Amino acid sequence: VLLVISVRQNGSDYGGIDFIRVKGVEATPNISLSDNGTQIASSNVNQGAVNHILSQTQVSATTANAQLNRLRVLLSGTYATSDIDNLKLRYSTDNTLDAGDATLSTITTVPNSGDSVDFTSLTETISDGSTGYFFVTADISATAFAGNTISAGTPDYFFASGNITANTMSAGAAQTI
Repeated sequence: VLLVISVRQNGSDYGGIDFIRVKGVEATPNISLSDNGTQIASSNVNQGAVNHILSQTQVSATTANAQLNRLRVLLSGTYATSDIDNLKLRYSTDNTLDAGDATLSTITTVPNSGDSVDFTSLTETISDGSTGYFFVTADISATAFAGNTISAGTPDYFFASGNITANTMSAGAAQTI
């Protein structure tokens, strides 16, 4: 943060101050995007599964805090929208998704295969010097069609400001119901 202070004296015998002006320039965060360990591998998922992870990524911020405003991810597979009850964006301060971790957004109108799910109106802040972990999850319908697949592409992150200094994220592999 750059801080500039200027003082103007009024020239009287008492050395009074006419005004003080303080001007600051906020630092821009440097943001690194990567998979959270190894990206999700191909696997089977049971009908009725809750919070099944489709994608896991991490965001590191340096120089300043980074505020996530939006995350978008392309979905693909043979799934019918009725196979998926909802999609969620979850956040954790560590690299493991736990029941107590925050749900930032829930999408109940599941997009068709080949379309993107868009988690908007987010305000999650990753503090300077910290790493945040994001999980795109699906709740699978108890009546989902066995054999259908769903997978998440590489996420697109949108921040209030920042410089992306590294991006080594990859797509999640197909999950078979």
